[in-house]
Amino acid sequence: MREQSFYSVVLVGAEPEKMTRLWKIYRSLRKGKFRVSVLHPKSKLRLKGFTGRILSGFLRYLTLFFQVLFVQADVIHFFNVPDFPGVSILLRKRFVNTKFIYDVRSPWSDEVYYFTRMRVLWFLARLIERVLIRGADIVITVNEPLAKRTKKWGARRVEVVPNYPDENFKPRATRQKMREENGVSEECKVVLFVGKLSRIEGVPILLHAIQMVLSKRSNVVFWIVGDGPLRRSVEFLIGKHPAHVKFFGWQPHNKIPDFIVASDLCVVPRYKTLFSHLFNDQGILKVNEYAALGKPIVASGILPSNQYILVEPDRFHLGILKALNGEIVIPKRRTWSSCAKKLLSIYKELMGV
Repeated sequence: MREQSFYSVVLVGAEPEKMTRLWKIYRSLRKGKFRVSVLHPKSKLRLKGFTGRILSGFLRYLTLFFQVLFVQADVIHFFNVPDFPGVSILLRKRFVNTKFIYDVRSPWSDEVYYFTRMRVLWFLARLIERVLIRGADIVITVNEPLAKRTKKWGARRVEVVPNYPDENFKPRATRQKMREENGVSEECKVVLFVGKLSRIEGVPILLHAIQMVLSKRSNVVFWIVGDGPLRRSVEFLIGKHPAHVKFFGWQPHNKIPDFIVASDLCVVPRYKTLFSHLFNDQGILKVNEYAALGKPIVASGILPSNQYILVEPDRFHLGILKALNGEIVIPKRRTWSSCAKKLLSIYKELMGV
């Protein structure tokens, strides 16, 4: 029986440099004495415009498909989304004895339909998703709702490994320093949003809520950290409220705790969709990062939890006002340490070590 150090693991994701979960798993497996590497997509093409983004994305995923087909590994740990490149793992399994772990972070096929409203694409995405679920040796999901979904679709084995932050997810700067550098007094309340500036992350909900809150209160500043297709909408709002909205753009992950510790309230605005029931506090990293530093949270469009105040998307501003008035929930700190132990147990059992 071989030791873990003799087994090679390759982690595969569409944009690994931006995937916090991938790197947590990478570090955990390294500590567990597995030989781990990350497959970086060779195609770096980034075209502008809607059509350009689709074309460059297709070329990246097609390139990744062939990279995965010929990679050398005992275990391929594949992260959705997108799921298309993962099909090459099933093709190679016909000829090479490779173990396949499918890491499901979100319902890809449902999101494809949400963005495109094209039933043909939805059908193909759903077909690929089901084929990968049934073909994987183990499906790992970030929460219980996704686990139930994969079991229903025929997964051989399903394990839940939540998306909790590292133990060392702590600020480098103090609350006082961050607020002083950005001209915010202790009398002023800071409401923080961290995430992709997109519709699926609820940015239109946030922008509407900001205007409604500022019409009621003046001692509030909104900090927005991130980037994405709705950046111009954020910048337009800043032009209307320059003293109350500050945009920091994309920030390295190790700086995110500095923003959180300086805030008074954190927000997770999302729309209600047909797949809202598949998201909860186990799987949304920023919820757990906010919670790790003890910050109250207002959320919408996800499942209820004792980690945050949940409101309807069109009443998001009322949730913020309620929290600013002191009606808050203090979340529990949960970290990756328990997840790492479970992950190593899964790997050892899979490889028979």
